[in-house]
Amino acid sequence: MRRKVMAIILSLAVFVTAAVVPAQAVTKSEAVARAQDVPADATPTYTTAEFLKTLNVINKFTGIITGKAFIPATEIKLTVDETITGYCDYICENSGLDIVGLLGAFKGMNYPLEQITEITRLDTTKIRENLIERSYELRDNGQQGLAYFLFMFGVYISTIEACDVCAVPTDEENVDEVVLFVRFNDGTACEMHPSIWINSETGECYSKNGKGIVNTGFNFNINKLMVYAPMYCWMRDFGFTVLYDINCYIFPMWNYITRRYHFNYDDRQWMIQIWKGNYLITNGGEVGIYNRSKYAVGTYYNTVSDEERMVMSLRVSHGDEVFVDIEPTLHWWVNGFQMNNYMYAPRSMTLESTIEFPNETMRDAFTKAVDREYHHDVTYTVDGLNVSIVW
Repeated sequence: MRRKVMAIILSLAVFVTAAVVPAQAVTKSEAVARAQDVPADATPTYTTAEFLKTLNVINKFTGIITGKAFIPATEIKLTVDETITGYCDYICENSGLDIVGLLGAFKGMNYPLEQITEITRLDTTKIRENLIERSYELRDNGQQGLAYFLFMFGVYISTIEACDVCAVPTDEENVDEVVLFVRFNDGTACEMHPSIWINSETGECYSKNGKGIVNTGFNFNINKLMVYAPMYCWMRDFGFTVLYDINCYIFPMWNYITRRYHFNYDDRQWMIQIWKGNYLITNGGEVGIYNRSKYAVGTYYNTVSDEERMVMSLRVSHGDEVFVDIEPTLHWWVNGFQMNNYMYAPRSMTLESTIEFPNETMRDAFTKAVDREYHHDVTYTVDGLNVSIVW
């Protein structure tokens, strides 16, 4: 029951976020996005320059209405070291996503809170110290997500004067930790460890707690320009409900298609779902495994346990261009989303996946479900316990 309630809350959060965040709002250099030879089944992604122009319009509009800009001109002094700049330059050069430019555009985000604290005369230094102290206690008790939130809020509630973003070498070969050195207007300072490590050789940008960078639930491979969810991301606790897909269909932040295959096995209801299409600023796909009691009704399914995971591969492509190519791995939700110059129509993309089932009974139950699905646009081949699907 708790998971069902949390799934509904998550659906509402996705709904609200999608309603206020512009789709594809932070990607691509203008030169790339305005290239003349746009494929017939593709759309150039919204450029960083266009996004900043939109932000400027919003600033002017709110300035006329309220007398204050949405993002004011007063800025935090932001510096990014050479190593981080190098990573950001590579991402920008190969995808157009200008991370440094975007960070610079939001350097005045402390402004709304400054006005509140000025009116209420809050002792933000004391509040920050208490929140950070409490965050350390939660961290030591294993509550990483809540600890990080309190730490971040404690930092935000104070007026930030300057922030230095640095890659600090660790004892591990080729691995740097991203550390933020923050200075406040009250003369104090602190270090922020947002749980981001970067392997300069493999390009992996990850969190050591397995929850995704900055506890977002996703890691990022710089070399492949690919976002993906680690095994124990927070989304695993929320299972699946059709409400998730409905929210995504309503708003243009996501543009994908999906197929669901329901079958009975081991005295339970099972569902294997596949997706392909556009996710925010990426092209990609997913394959997920879920189950529930044979008596359950509605659309909510639990994610499978560690013992119920299966070995799966994933390949998503458009013609000869491959966006995602993940080798067979033991998982409950194999996925990948790659930044690209264009957003391709989901139906023009091809998803391929091989799933290794634990026995013939479950394998056959799944293939029968594929045969029953009314779209009949997914084909499959069987090799022993492996089922390879092409969509």
